[in-house]
Amino acid sequence: MKNKTHEFIIKAFLASRIPPAVKKESFELISIDSVLAGYGTKLLEGEKDIDFQYIITKEDKNAFSELINHAEGHMKSEIIIYYRLAVLTEEVLLQYSTSN
Repeated sequence: MKNKTHEFIIKAFLASRIPPAVKKESFELISIDSVLAGYGTKLLEGEKDIDFQYIITKEDKNAFSELINHAEGHMKSEIIIYYRLAVLTEEVLLQYSTSN
């Protein structure tokens, strides 16, 4: 990996849990978690380059936005943190992608 920050971001994402609101209200977003975790694991295991492209679509971002807007309190915080970590992880993976 290029630096420790990238490694820490991926490890943080792998250690995170999908917020219950995402599982309950927008289960289609769970596939994002699986893809990011799979590619993140490959990088942590030593693969230098991966064939990765953007996976968080505009529709996915809108779905997260809707979830955030309708959530309250602790649940809202969980969704926001998870979403930000997913976006960060996607950006890190793109830096190691051979598709770019």
